[in-house]
Amino acid sequence: MNFKVIKNGTVVTGGEAFRADVLIKDDKIVEISQEIAPTGDDIDATGMYVCPAGVEIHTHIDGILHGMRTVDDWYCSSVGAAAGGTATVVDFPMQGPDQTLRETVEEFKERATGKSIVDFAFTPIISQFTEHTYQEIPE
Repeated sequence: MNFKVIKNGTVVTGGEAFRADVLIKDDKIVEISQEIAPTGDDIDATGMYVCPAGVEIHTHIDGILHGMRTVDDWYCSSVGAAAGGTATVVDFPMQGPDQTLRETVEEFKERATGKSIVDFAFTPIISQFTEHTYQEIPE
């Protein structure tokens, strides 16, 4: 089992903010209380806020969609997401002409890497459905 404690932070919920420690076990919050014993793999959040984060499951960032270029880039979009409490965005890049799904994802991954300040994932829009595209889907 993997344990981690976020210590001494100001925990923010939907209704209040209070000083507390947060125990994380296997990437899930299992306890919030005033004092949790150190685990050795702790984060000192003194003077910081500990907030729940969301996942934005449908974005179109820095890409071409129906012949138009989206206005926002990965840096600006991710700063806005983080400011709104979103820690992960899932982008929907459009598969280009004669482009495989893997090529589409790799192209957009390059656009986001080093620019996004939040986590990201992709679910490409399939615009050329061929037997090869069908074989790529499980990958």
